[in-house]
Amino acid sequence: MPANPDVVIQTPCPVQPNCVCSTEVIVDGEVVIPPQKPEKERILEFRVSVEVTDWQVINTPLGHKVIVSGVVHIGIEYVANVPDQAVHFAHFDIPWHTFFLCAAELTNVTACIEYADFQQIDPRHIAKLVVLYVCGQGV
Repeated sequence: MPANPDVVIQTPCPVQPNCVCSTEVIVDGEVVIPPQKPEKERILEFRVSVEVTDWQVINTPLGHKVIVSGVVHIGIEYVANVPDQAVHFAHFDIPWHTFFLCAAELTNVTACIEYADFQQIDPRHIAKLVVLYVCGQGV
């Protein structure tokens, strides 16, 4: 049985994040290798990163609510299930959204990856589970 492929987290969480408020987000489901690419025989490596694309603070009856949008970028390097077994790469951009209450004044919102796991389902389907930590940074 082949070894489990490496998962390279390109935006890991710092040991002690400097957050005044925060939340966590789960990004799960499946990714499918596109039909124009060959099926996979085995996966060599997963690369995963996250970015915040937008955030804003709105006033609600419960207080200041921070609405955050972002993208998880997933890259999969794999050996194709073809006679020459060439190495291929598939890339996926998975949008995510979250919100959290925060009484502090924010200067920035960042996200990092706490955990990532991938499971091969069949030659085209891969299950993903990515846990994000979203951090509101204050003055």
